[in-house]
Amino acid sequence: MNLKRRLLTALLCPGLVSSAQAADLTTAEEIQQLYIAYLGRPADGPGLAYWTEQVDLGNISLEQIRVNLVNEQPEYLENYGQLTTSDLVETVYLNLFNRESDAAGRDYWVGQLDSGAFYPDQLIVAFINGAAEPDQIVVRNKVTIADCYTAEGEYTYRQVIHALGEAHGVNLLTECPLAPAVPFTLNDTGATSCVDETNSANTIDCLDAAFPQDPLIGRDATHPNDSDGKGGFSFTKLDAEGNELSASAADWACVRDNVTGLVWDARSEEEGLHYKNNRYSWYDPNPATNGGDEGLDEPGGFRQQCTGSECNTQTLMNALNAKRYCGHNLWRLPTAMEVVSLVDLSINSIDPTYFRLDDESSRVWTSQTVPSERDEAYEITVQPSIAPVGYIGDASKSNAEAVLPVSD
Repeated sequence: MNLKRRLLTALLCPGLVSSAQAADLTTAEEIQQLYIAYLGRPADGPGLAYWTEQVDLGNISLEQIRVNLVNEQPEYLENYGQLTTSDLVETVYLNLFNRESDAAGRDYWVGQLDSGAFYPDQLIVAFINGAAEPDQIVVRNKVTIADCYTAEGEYTYRQVIHALGEAHGVNLLTECPLAPAVPFTLNDTGATSCVDETNSANTIDCLDAAFPQDPLIGRDATHPNDSDGKGGFSFTKLDAEGNELSASAADWACVRDNVTGLVWDARSEEEGLHYKNNRYSWYDPNPATNGGDEGLDEPGGFRQQCTGSECNTQTLMNALNAKRYCGHNLWRLPTAMEVVSLVDLSINSIDPTYFRLDDESSRVWTSQTVPSERDEAYEITVQPSIAPVGYIGDASKSNAEAVLPVSD
């Protein structure tokens, strides 16, 4: 079916899909497809169950669900509402098919939109219904991956979002391709002193405290072994291929946190991609994870300085993933709690015998956007400064801060 005919099919028969694409799609899968296309994420379990029941009972149609997603869900407006016609077409190509548009296709769709042949929110349905076979496979694979999150409950949202962005149109997935997520566990605090309950400004021997306090609870009390990190912390040094090294190794690339299971780029004293003093502006082009503002992908951010890549966080992560640094290709910015979990209060920092921290900047970026200020992201203080260590602050995404890349 040629492009024009597929488009007419999509517009005149919005519930009709091509035979290859519609092959045994259940109601739930069709709804999942709408969530992926319009919101860029998998459906939540209760929402999917509700909409599926309503469609199967005949109380609502798939077209009415589409209208609801477009008109009632702020995520749709965040993803698509402010884009130019050309950017809208390009974004739909990327979000649905994980590829850039070809010139002929882009010009055709832009022309149809500019001529008023149909509304912008109809473009997504037209793309799905009129997709060539490799693109159909990408969309079907995204539905399968999304079902991992909605149906199984064993996979993290972050895992699924990453996998959606990696879906390809070569082989049709028949089952969830993800390994179940390891539940995230926090480290203990590393605190070694207790507070005098009669005067909170004073510290006392914890054995003299009237009630159990932090140092007597958790891993700091049950696993006080300094051989692989102070107190209850437990780290393993890794080389650039991911092989384990001894704790005394003088040359290492990454650190595995044996409590949380996360692997961290330990950064380097040498200039280059891993240089500890590199500073990056915050950038995430994925509408599903950037909180409504992608940040800055160009030079010129305040205090930007780096070597080995462009000075934005996404380019850095792409470079780490491309080289499978330390055997991993899921490198990303950490969440706020993942960074805070590294802070050792006994030394008021992150352990410098495992992590090489920026000589001047005391803060590192997190992956999380500030909900009330979408052009800002959270940052964590990891070394002594005006703000206390572990403090969760925020900064403009155009600022440049140090990073501690992490991989699941």
